Amino acid sequence: MNLEDIFEDIDITANTFFNKYLPERNEPMTEHEYNEIDAIRRSDLLKLRKSALHFIWAKNNPEDANEPTPAKTFGAAAHKYVLETRDFFNEYAVAPNVDKRTKAGKEEWEQFRIENEGKTVISQDDLDTIRMMTEAICEHKCSDGHYANEYLTGIIETPIFWTDLETGVKCKIRPDCVAMID
Repeated sequence: MNLEDIFEDIDITANTFFNKYLPERNEPMTEHEYNEIDAIRRSDLLKLRKSALHFIWAKNNPEDANEPTPAKTFGAAAHKYVLETRDFFNEYAVAPNVDKRTKAGKEEWEQFRIENEGKTVISQDDLDTIRMMTEAICEHKCSDGHYANEYLTGIIETPIFWTDLETGVKCKIRPDCVAMID
């Protein structure tokens, strides 16, 4: 398959393209579910470009390679909130402002922890910052005259899986958004 075959119809929509050329596209899934699927993705190729040893080490040590830091946690939360606000609280919880040194604070924290097991915890300050960032993004007018939030109305965080025709390697991608703009 070459580019001329793929884009023979200049008016092809993203959805038609996905359905025709990447039929293994799935419905949205969590980032964790996506990460569990064994297939090559862009970040793997970047590690491989650096060196084969970097790629192999990351594959053999996924916990170390993807260890969360406060900056990564904040960035992932902001990414999720901007692109998938409706699902944000399915994966994130805002920590209560309690004094964990007191009995009442310890009990409230334990109850919060139990109710939000499996979710990533962020602070109220981080959520407030993320909300302000999202508002600024949505109010930003791009050089083409569209507002940035208009680009967030397409296919959001939907994984696509395929097998490379030349190598037989299983591949995956989870585009932030494939925008549909008139």
